[in-house]
Amino acid sequence: VQSVASAREAFDVLKESPLPNAILLDMNLADMNGTQFMAELRNNQVHGQVKVIIVSGEQDLKSTAQKIGADGFIKKPFE
Repeated sequence: VQSVASAREAFDVLKESPLPNAILLDMNLADMNGTQFMAELRNNQVHGQVKVIIVSGEQDLKSTAQKIGADGFIKKPFE
């Protein structure tokens, strides 16, 4: 498990490391939102195949996950 503080840092790690099994993506990032992150990720031939699970407190999270091409979702808050 590896954590990063921003979307840019996530893309830097993806370039330098083996592909992860999955990404847990908070929809509210400091430097870009989750929708922007997904668009950039999915446009990359290598990294675009990584499973992404979005994490958010949004009401209709299932719809958001489908709309942006995420593979799943976790509703906040959770324990």
